[in-house]
Amino acid sequence: MYYLANSLTSSLIKGPLTIADQTVIIIPDMVGPVPIAEQHEYVETVKATNTCAAISMRESDIELARAEHPELAVYGLWQLLIHNQCLSLDTDLQIAPLNDQDGFYIVCETGRFQYSGNYEAGFFAADSRFNIATADKIQLTMNTLTLPQRPARLAREILESHRSKAMKTTLIAGAIGVGVAFAGICVDLILQANYQQNYALVAEKNEILAALEQEYAGLNIHHLNIKPDNTATIHKLALIIDYFPQAKTVSKNSFDESSRLLEINSMTDPKLLLDWLNTVPKPNGQWAIRF
Repeated sequence: MYYLANSLTSSLIKGPLTIADQTVIIIPDMVGPVPIAEQHEYVETVKATNTCAAISMRESDIELARAEHPELAVYGLWQLLIHNQCLSLDTDLQIAPLNDQDGFYIVCETGRFQYSGNYEAGFFAADSRFNIATADKIQLTMNTLTLPQRPARLAREILESHRSKAMKTTLIAGAIGVGVAFAGICVDLILQANYQQNYALVAEKNEILAALEQEYAGLNIHHLNIKPDNTATIHKLALIIDYFPQAKTVSKNSFDESSRLLEINSMTDPKLLLDWLNTVPKPNGQWAIRF
């Protein structure tokens, strides 16, 4: 554990400095509100929280650090120290000295870091009651420091990042929309195919019914004194259609015949369901049934 002494503060903000196996540049930043006249010069690097006001950095300082070390990421002094919890929320005034009379300070009020600044020749412009002798020097352990999640960025870089995220969101939403539309088309095609299949099945059953009705009408025309009783045959035919809706005729059938021939699709012998059927398997996987 070290106090943030003069030489240590100087090494932190002059860099390059290796932290967590990464070489970076640390420059001064500001905690708290930026003066209105200077707001166009600053960019917010860390949003405000319940324990710390927003942290900002002068864009010209970021650009200068990058110009001197273009390959290194740039972080702020208070951004680094607050991220590593090197400061106390119970101490009003804490300092990071550059030398015996100059350095940086941060003020904490009611458990929240409110603002920061720099003092010169032992004088604190923010409050003349502040004194180096009564201020606490910040303590830290260099080998345990870690880097904040995001380095400092210029305002235009932040804007470009937001635009990129918005574009990705738009593309993802578009892809989802295309997927939903494609799924809708697939469902529509499946429903249409199912409708056509059912329609063909109903048409086939209507043909059988029409044939039966035609035969019945023919009996009425001839005024048969004794009408044939085909109740049993019709009952059996109804059972066959109930169990095997896909049953179809393969030749002209008549109630005058001793038996009638149908074809059906079935994985098992239809006789297992209707034991009065005469069944013969066919090479195409269908069954020829007589009753």
